[in-house]
Parts: sequence; structure tokens; C-alpha cells
Amino acid sequence: MYRDGADNNKGGNRVNYKLQVINPTTGSHDIVLNGKTITWQNANARGIQRNVVLPGVSGFSLFIPAPLFLLHQHLTTLKRVLGITLVC
Repeated sequence: MYRDGADNNKGGNRVNYKLQVINPTTGSHDIVLNGKTITWQNANARGIQRNVVLPGVSGFSLFIPAPLFLLHQHLTTLKRVLGITLVC
């Protein structure tokens, strides 16, 4: 994440993070890497899928819950530039 309109090469203008997702079939934490596909075996099992209603779509859609986690190093506020907004 970086400050809009700023030089994102400068550390004070960005927040570096890693992304993890909970694998719904095993419960393990999988690391998400840029440009890499994650494939979960047996993800179509009925015990995992949930029915959800999506706005503008008639009927139910099947959804596989897989919570995401943003992991970051401790943020030192003295080194940060105002304007980076983290929404949790």
C-alpha cells in the first residue's frame, strides 16, 4: 500500500505487507504470492461451500469462505508520511 501521488519507492510513503489466506480444505495458512495461482484440492465438497445471495444476481451463488490476513512489520510512525490510510 502506498500514499496516493507519492514516490512509492521511498519507505515512508508505503506499507509493505504479505498476504495469507486460510485454506478452507485443510485449515492451514497459505502464503499468497504475486502472479501465482493457488489451487485447493476438494474445494467443491458440499461441506465447505456456502450459499450466498449477491446483489443484482438472482438466486443463490456458491461461496467458499477463505479469510485473508495482511501481515506487516511493526510500523514506526516517525518514519511514516501522512496520507497512508489503512482500512481494516
